[in-house]
Amino acid sequence: MDPLKLLSTGIESENNSVDWTVGEALAFGSLLLGGIHVRLSGQDVERRTFSHRHHVLHDQKIDEKVYNPLSDLREGQAEYTVCNSSLSEYAKIAFGPTFEAQQLHDTNWIVVDCTTPANIYNLLRCQVLMPFRIPAIVMSPKSLLRHPMARSLVEDFATGTHFQRVISESGSAAHNPAHVQRIVFCTGKVHYDLVNARKHIGKENNVALIRVEKISPFPYDLIQAECRKYPQAELYWAQEEHTNMGAWAFIQLRFNSLLAREGRGIKYAGRHPSASPATGNKYTHLQKQKELFAQAFNATKKDFEGFKP
Repeated sequence: MDPLKLLSTGIESENNSVDWTVGEALAFGSLLLGGIHVRLSGQDVERRTFSHRHHVLHDQKIDEKVYNPLSDLREGQAEYTVCNSSLSEYAKIAFGPTFEAQQLHDTNWIVVDCTTPANIYNLLRCQVLMPFRIPAIVMSPKSLLRHPMARSLVEDFATGTHFQRVISESGSAAHNPAHVQRIVFCTGKVHYDLVNARKHIGKENNVALIRVEKISPFPYDLIQAECRKYPQAELYWAQEEHTNMGAWAFIQLRFNSLLAREGRGIKYAGRHPSASPATGNKYTHLQKQKELFAQAFNATKKDFEGFKP
């Protein structure tokens, strides 16, 4: 089922784009209309975090009377099951010849940190439509559910689109790669913070921001292509997590082994090692964020005075 047809049935979009909620619903809906049974199980999956998902509606006057809109798309569709489970700290893992396909076949699991509704849409569909099953771990945070920048154009859901393992720079830096002085790679929500910080100090022309959406299996082919696109640029990895946390320890060896023959390596921009993942103090957190931006963009904390991440 073409998701554009689903959108035309009554789902409204803003500026020809949709948010995370709609992207997720389109993935489930298109699979259901394609005859594939979809089952969600986990803590509070009926409405999900921040009530971004309204897949089971409860009658406020009649006890135990519910309505599931995705079970009522059309006659003959596949079954859609949504089951709340008890609160548990144990994760429920969803299971879902090109270089990418062979890499997936040979790996033990998929680890992604999606930043767009279209990418989560395509990931969910891929997990079901692949001819084999491996676990998929999605690291995307709750903050992206209603993030104003986490939107995708309607066309990004059209037939023929696919999951983007790496999302390239699309701004002014991409149009003049020979003048780009630095590439900042990252994964996840911090990308949007870096976009705003780069704009604040006016470095859109000479710093390229590139998102690694799939961390494992590592997208060697696309990373190499991105680095070769900007031959004069320094390479940095930026993350909010401390040095001993996050993706840095995993990606550092892979970046450096990939680029060793070209005499290039990747450097780190972020927090020092810590036993705790958070400071517990908002002011300190904001100061650490500004230090991260200063390192990523070869600037100083003073350059970010008055800037709110």
